[in-house]
Amino acid sequence: MRAALLARLATTVPLAFDAAASHAQLAEALELARSSADPRDRFSVRVAELYLYGGPAHKARAAEALLDLQRMYDEAWAPFPPVMLDCHRALTALQDGDVATMERALERCEASCREMDGEGLWHIERFRALSRIAIGHATMRASSSA
Repeated sequence: MRAALLARLATTVPLAFDAAASHAQLAEALELARSSADPRDRFSVRVAELYLYGGPAHKARAAEALLDLQRMYDEAWAPFPPVMLDCHRALTALQDGDVATMERALERCEASCREMDGEGLWHIERFRALSRIAIGHATMRASSSA
């Protein structure tokens, strides 16, 4: 359980504002999770890893964390809905300019949110609207520089 706690603390204020400190804390949590029998430790560390390393500078590491989280979900014990993973997939696809992949991920997100019947759907609709703005802005910039 210590690994889960350290991972969570690595992604919260004030530690999250210090990249070196949060990465060191996550490294310690990762070591503890590797020797832990509790799968929740691995889950917590992977979620923190996706949060701290989920941007374009660490694509391989984020992809590895995402794949491990997907395996946990597929094994039917992970305590999260698949919408979390598809949101990340949509975001990285948008960053890569892969609109088709982003749309497929958002469609899966919408389906999951409808099943959960919560406010998640509002967030996905907001993501879709903001992504259209970003795509339109990128298209305008590309056409004006041509």
